[in-house]
Amino acid sequence: MANSAKNTANVVANNVVVTKSETANAQKGTTLRVVETREMWAVVFDHTATLLAMAVKGEAFGKDENEGFAFGKTTDKNGKPQKLATKLQPNIRPYSYSLLAGFASRKGYKHAKGTDLANLDLEEVAKTVFLNLHPSGDFDKLVGKAEPKQAKTLIEAVIAKL
Repeated sequence: MANSAKNTANVVANNVVVTKSETANAQKGTTLRVVETREMWAVVFDHTATLLAMAVKGEAFGKDENEGFAFGKTTDKNGKPQKLATKLQPNIRPYSYSLLAGFASRKGYKHAKGTDLANLDLEEVAKTVFLNLHPSGDFDKLVGKAEPKQAKTLIEAVIAKL
């Protein structure tokens, strides 16, 4: 009797009343394993710092600068490169935008005081990097609305690369 009551209990999901058993079956089919590792996050951080240092120095960007992030790539058990779908790495591209937002944030300016970056417009530097990577991208939409991350660490990394 308890099991039948449990199976027929109604649950509201997305404003639609469904039974628990339907909800459980629907969730099993949509679960994906996310393939993002600490090493990938470190590569994104390091490459972002390198690109920001290049922009501060006024160096030209190459066509393969987007490849430096290694989005959509990993290695299999045998060490062979393997392509990944974007949906398997849902957070790593927004992380790069968050780093640029952190660099141009109020905290970024605060930590840049008294350094080589003190006299620069950090937002313009971040915008230069973004537009060189994504010429038709919308800086205000993607970076402007991103949550700023790791401002102090990124400023220190860029200064170290100068």
